[in-house]
Amino acid sequence: MFVFSPLFLQSRYEGRLFENERSFVSPVRIQAKDADLQGMLLSTSVIVQLLLKTSSLNFPKINIFGLCIYIGTPNAEIHYSILSGNEENWLQVNSRTGQIKVAKPIDFETLPDSTLHGGNVKKLNFTLRANDKGTPPKFSLAMLTLFVHDVNDFQVKLQKTIFSNTFF
Repeated sequence: MFVFSPLFLQSRYEGRLFENERSFVSPVRIQAKDADLQGMLLSTSVIVQLLLKTSSLNFPKINIFGLCIYIGTPNAEIHYSILSGNEENWLQVNSRTGQIKVAKPIDFETLPDSTLHGGNVKKLNFTLRANDKGTPPKFSLAMLTLFVHDVNDFQVKLQKTIFSNTFF
């Protein structure tokens, strides 16, 4: 019997986020596939008895022969996690679906200096892991690059509005 590791559909994922926002510009979802997903054939000769309720007291029995039941192996269950880069707990990943969400706002000015595009974008890197539930568990890794865009934290507010008209 062959045992396969889950494989990410992409080796690199990207997300974009404006600082202090609680959601990405576009949703970020990581995805892996495992060759064990087709499951394991348990039996080809299962007998199922169905009891059909009728208005009389006699319940007819129906036998079905040759039913095939497929049950996924533990290897079919893929779980996702963020392995590194998330020490500040900025992100959270749904371990079953791979959907990544912002757990807490990211302040652009407190990030390490890794500016791009004229200084208004900083880059954060995360290592992602997909593992199965086999014994021993198999896994694969992928990268997530998060681009955090700076926004003006303090918009200019005018205290007074002064109008000046000049007539000729």
